[in-house]
This record gives sequence, structure tokens and C-alpha cells, in this order.
Amino acid sequence: MKKRTLLLTITLVSLLLIISAIFLFFPIGNMGKFSVLLFKKRVLKWLVILLVSLCVSISTISFQTIVQNRFLTPGVLGIESVFVLFQTLVYWGQLSLGMETAPNLWISIFTIVLQIIFFFLIYRAFNDLLSIPFSMLLFICLAFGTLFRSLSTFVQVLMDPNEFDKLQGKLFPSFQRMHHQSELVIVVVILTAISVIYLIRKHMVLNVFHLGKVQAQILGVNVAKEEKWILLVIVLLTSLSTTLVGPMQFLGFMIANVTYQWIKDYRHLQMWTIAFLLGSILLLGGQLLIEKLFQLNIPISVVIEWFGGLLYFVLLLKGRYRSGIKKYS
Repeated sequence: MKKRTLLLTITLVSLLLIISAIFLFFPIGNMGKFSVLLFKKRVLKWLVILLVSLCVSISTISFQTIVQNRFLTPGVLGIESVFVLFQTLVYWGQLSLGMETAPNLWISIFTIVLQIIFFFLIYRAFNDLLSIPFSMLLFICLAFGTLFRSLSTFVQVLMDPNEFDKLQGKLFPSFQRMHHQSELVIVVVILTAISVIYLIRKHMVLNVFHLGKVQAQILGVNVAKEEKWILLVIVLLTSLSTTLVGPMQFLGFMIANVTYQWIKDYRHLQMWTIAFLLGSILLLGGQLLIEKLFQLNIPISVVIEWFGGLLYFVLLLKGRYRSGIKKYS
């Protein structure tokens, strides 16, 4: 590890420990008194934030390496649209049948499975059977994502306005409802651990993918096979974070691109480490800001998407500026 990267890692770890201590212990309970129940809820929320940061950072950087594009995130695969459509249909069905609309572990697990099945079927049908290039597969996934969001909007229009507001509260990314889904967190921890271990074992393959798929094939990598299985793990990680807190479109983009700016390295273990630490600090800091300054009046996704969207346009303009310099130089 380079000296600059090591120093940055130590700094981020120290900052994460400080913010974690503030998040967990200050303030705790009414009038500053220690509350065991509140502390347990804070620990669960803290764990979920770290899980989301881990899933989003690793999946986004790995996905951008596969597609060779730093502006794309796993969201283009349409996974989040599948989540929104399924949650909308389930909520509407529960209302129609007069069933309870409280969070359900098995519905959450089925949501994860459904997102993975969707991508597997799309990949199998268009890439394996029809031999469509991967770039075209991304467009197909994007088209399906638009279709699913349109269907979700159609179903939501049929709902009672009060029930629609409740559904929107469930679809907006939030860490406030995690104390109702502690069993789901355990399942996500296990699946995340398996996925991360798999990608760590494949980090050398991703390092070679960083050179380009043609170069990777020349160096002896089975590109089609490795790409398929790594993408499935990326989809799993994305579906886990989406099912936990909801779709967070710009979080992965923001974490990944800030990491690229901070460390000029092709090694994924270093990039994943920095991205995870940075994402955890941003989410914990953002959650503290929402709780203490805004009194939970706005969701954290608003803050993330505002900064993420701003970074997107800055990088876009920066890229056009550089291409203009090269063109006229």
C-alpha cells in the first residue's frame, strides 16, 4: 500500500471511529441518561449504515470496472425499479385484501430473490442465448427499469392518497425503520459476508479487468464466465442494500468517484477499503445531520442525491473541459 493511501486510510478510520462514538453515545436517552433500549436501536442502525456502505461501495466500484465507465452504477440494471414495483404491488395487494402492511421478513427475502432472478433471466436471454453485446444489455435493462417504474406509478395512482403517502414513506431510503427488521439484518449480514469474501477472492481478476476486457482475455481470464458471476454478486449486493433501506441512486456514484480522485490506484482492495470508510463517514455524518439539525424532517436520500447530482455535473463538465483542451491543443 502506498504511503499516501495508508495515511488516508488511517485518517478515515480515525474519523469513522469518532463519528461512530458520537452517533452511538451522544446524546443517549432522555436528559442525557443512558438507555439500554435506545442504545440497542442505535447499534442496529449503525450496523445497517455500515452494511449499506459496504454493499454500495464494493458493488459500484466492481460494476464500473466491468462496464469500463465511471458514470454508471448498478442502478442501470433495473434492480431498484423491480424493488419499487414489487413493494408497490405487495402494498396494494395487502390493502385490497385487508391484510397487515407491517414489514415482513419473508417478503423482504423474496424481494431480494426476485431482483436476482430478474437480472439472471435478462442476462441469460439476451447475452447468453442471443449473444447481444453487454453494452446493449445495459440499454435493455434500463428500458425494463423505465417500464417497471411506469407500472409502479400506474398502480400508485389507483391508491387512496393517504395510503399513497404511507407507501412513499416505505419507498424513500431511510434508516429509521430498521428496529422492526432485526431478523432481516441478520440475513443481510450473512449474505453480504459471503458476497464480499467471493469478490475479495476475485480482486485480482477485477484488477486485470481494469486494463480492459481484450487485455484480460489475452492474459488468460475467462471474461464471459468471470463477468457473469461477478455481476450476479454485484446484483446481490445491490439488492441487499436496496431491500434494507430503499434505492439510493447517487450514493455509489459519489463514493466511487471521490475514491478515484483521492487514490490513483487500480488495486480493488485499496479502492474498496477507502470507498467503504468514506461511505460510512458520509452516511453516519448525514444521519447525524438529519437527526440533530433537521429533526428528521427530511430523508437522508435528499441530502445524498443533492450532493451526488452536483458531483455528477461537476465531473461531467470537468470531462468535457479536458476533452476540449485535448481537441484544440
